[in-house]
Amino acid sequence: MSEAAPVAAHGLGETIIDVVAAEHRRIGPCGRDDGFRLVTLTNSPPNPGGPSPLESAGLGGFFERQFSVDTCRTYKPARAVYDYVCRELQVVPAECMMVAAHVWDTIGAQSAGFSAALITRPGNGLLPLDGLPQPTLVAADLRQLAQQLNP
Repeated sequence: MSEAAPVAAHGLGETIIDVVAAEHRRIGPCGRDDGFRLVTLTNSPPNPGGPSPLESAGLGGFFERQFSVDTCRTYKPARAVYDYVCRELQVVPAECMMVAAHVWDTIGAQSAGFSAALITRPGNGLLPLDGLPQPTLVAADLRQLAQQLNP
């Protein structure tokens, strides 16, 4: 569909935005300058009357788009959500990577043809079950993921 840069769709959720903001300030940007298109995808509805949580954290400008499942009227991991993002960005699923802190986000994205990176946290790691897709990349934090993406 496109020869654009790969897309990283972050499904990190609003509960860890402060962690993402702190990590981003600590390690610097990993994104557009590295050839990636960064977007977000959340199950939360948009805030039409005010800033998004990412904008409030000072991170909104690092993302090309902030997608909500609200437009699709269904939640992740429904395939329609990932297909919607691909249509909007004019890319195919194989050009996208979901970066998430929850394995259910990576599984949903992978079932739609995305690759996936899991940011592990205490009590929230891999689910090594037969037949369950495993993330393409696994990292303890965003710094480690940036190093894996840009060796």
